[in-house]
Formats: sequence, C-alpha cells, structure tokens
Amino acid sequence: MHLLLIDHITKVEPENIIKDTKNVAMSDDFLEFHFPKNPIMPGVLLLEALAQLTGNRGSLLGFISAF
Repeated sequence: MHLLLIDHITKVEPENIIKDTKNVAMSDDFLEFHFPKNPIMPGVLLLEALAQLTGNRGSLLGFISAF
C-alpha cells in the first residue's frame, strides 16, 4: 500500500493557501475494509493527506518567494 495521498497540487498562494486533489478509486486498499457497503476514506488518512500537504507547503512557498 502506498501512502502518497496527494495527487496534484492545484493552487499555491503566499497567504498560506494551498489546495490539492486526491483521486480515490474503488480499488484503493483502504476502501476494501472501511465500511464495505458504504466505503469512505478513513479519517486518519485524511489527516495524513493534510500533513503531507502542509509538509509540501514550506518548500512550495519558499520556491515561489525566491522569484
């Protein structure tokens, strides 16, 4: 199972705004057992995605301010 939960960063602004997308497919491993008849993305993975996004924020904002 891979744990990269950010597919595409769509918006970065210096005012601490960053947006991304994650395409969730029914074949993703975590959906198999997380409410099989009503699959949802587990909250802990949503938090992990947020952590990954904020981890990228510093390097992205630093890159933008360098120009």
